[in-house]
Amino acid sequence: MVFNLAERIKKIAIFLVFCFNIASKGKSNFLLSNSWSKFLIHLTRFEMENKSKSATLQKPECDDSLIWDIFLSAYKYPALVAADRLGLFASLEHEARSLEQISKLGLGLRAIEALVTTLTSMKLLKEEAGLYSLTTVARTYLLPRNSFYWGHMFHFDEDKPVTPLDLLEALRRESPRPYSNSDLWSNHEVNAEHALNFTKAMHSQSFPSAVGLADKHDFSHVSRLLDVGGGSGCFSIALALYWQNLQCTVAERPLICEISKNYISDFGLSNRIETVAFDMFNDAWPTGFDAIFLSNILHDWNDEKCLHLLRNAFFSLPKGGKLFIHEMLLDDKKNGPWPTTAFSLTMLRFTEGKQFSLSELTELLLRSGFRDIEKKQGSAFYSLIVATKFQ
Repeated sequence: MVFNLAERIKKIAIFLVFCFNIASKGKSNFLLSNSWSKFLIHLTRFEMENKSKSATLQKPECDDSLIWDIFLSAYKYPALVAADRLGLFASLEHEARSLEQISKLGLGLRAIEALVTTLTSMKLLKEEAGLYSLTTVARTYLLPRNSFYWGHMFHFDEDKPVTPLDLLEALRRESPRPYSNSDLWSNHEVNAEHALNFTKAMHSQSFPSAVGLADKHDFSHVSRLLDVGGGSGCFSIALALYWQNLQCTVAERPLICEISKNYISDFGLSNRIETVAFDMFNDAWPTGFDAIFLSNILHDWNDEKCLHLLRNAFFSLPKGGKLFIHEMLLDDKKNGPWPTTAFSLTMLRFTEGKQFSLSELTELLLRSGFRDIEKKQGSAFYSLIVATKFQ
């Protein structure tokens, strides 16, 4: 209250000085103007003293740990990829090492300490008595010789990093732009190098889930499975290895089919898994299969195109045929889980699709004619949705 009154008096005083100068036509009385100046100085001092007394700084309602965590988490993925590129994980495959020993990778001790301690805090390395070794996660997924090595995904993604400005552009654009002059799928029709790198990346991130799915769920009732958009054939490979009754066909674009054949041959499954060149939007779907498998397919497309694919699946299946959909699902309110919401942002950048909730997928399946829809837990963040054709 005192501060507000002082402020008003100050404004009035300034106004009176202004009026006095006009009335005197610039020929101000020195004594009078000097008195006004002193008065304004004292008034300003009084104002500042009372402002400091009356102003109180309220503490935040909570601390900013969450903001710090989000801000600094920007270093997690780059630290992982940098370590992979340096061969750090491979250098620890057979024995634990000290920071000095690890620095022989070609970095200074300060740099190695910063990187190694970060990886340790991320639970990719563990430390005991000054020696660092691989955790189970790192040994399983970060060694190049391992079948479940994620490195090809890292290498594919490292020249397309997400930045705040990049994401802001994608949010405003709402149309995918993975390559400078073409969309993801048409590019892979003609560019063999891009098709190979993309397939290797998708195999890296999908094969662990494929093996987990084959191990966890019963496919004994399936004899012939059509794996639409099956990429490297990783799901067909895993299912065929676990279920000896199963014959699979990977339906893919011509360039991808040639890549798939190599993966299939490497696992000795060429007699049980075949490939067929196929455009899932424009070609008639193959028949004679009692099950169709779609993994990470629907999340690439808008609802209209998803309905087109699901109806094609419905009409190509026999009565009693099964449709298996393998996707990361959002919860019913679509507020999580965090990895799935982040995957939706990835879809925004690279495709015209999104991650679905179970209710959204159920609605699309019902509109396509499927019934008896059930959700089963997959590996990591994935779910398996099973639907049946009854008519």
